[in-house]
Amino acid sequence: MASRIIERMFATEVDYEGLTAEAESWADSDRHVLPDDLESIPPGPFLAGILSGVDRSCLSGHDTVRVMQANNRLVGHYQAELAADMVEVSYRTDAELGRSEEAWEYASDEIRAALTLTRRAAESELGFATDLWERLPQVWEALNTGKIDVREAKTIVYGTSHV
Repeated sequence: MASRIIERMFATEVDYEGLTAEAESWADSDRHVLPDDLESIPPGPFLAGILSGVDRSCLSGHDTVRVMQANNRLVGHYQAELAADMVEVSYRTDAELGRSEEAWEYASDEIRAALTLTRRAAESELGFATDLWERLPQVWEALNTGKIDVREAKTIVYGTSHV
């Protein structure tokens, strides 16, 4: 079932509603059996649909670890998307105010209010997101595809900040 979802996902015309329904149907019928190719399903809404229907109490220890790894890939994907959103907020304020310290502060204030962060946390997250998106796009892509997690991405970003 999951391999059919993947094949259809990479077709030129994707039927998102059909795929979502197929993933939900799979999740409802086989809540204790994971797809054999779970590790090859790219992170995104389809993987999320499959994982949301898994009954962990029916899984073996090995399959529970596989679900945990899949969820970690999914978290990395969504963290990359969140970073891209933060950068886009800063681009919007740059367009309105020009690249300036005022624009940076405005963008971090928008992020702070939207995500209920402290000023310092919002500035730090925006700085990380900007570095990830603009300076190290390959690292952003690795995070987005679940090859690395946010801890690894931050280690790379901060470890290369002086370069």
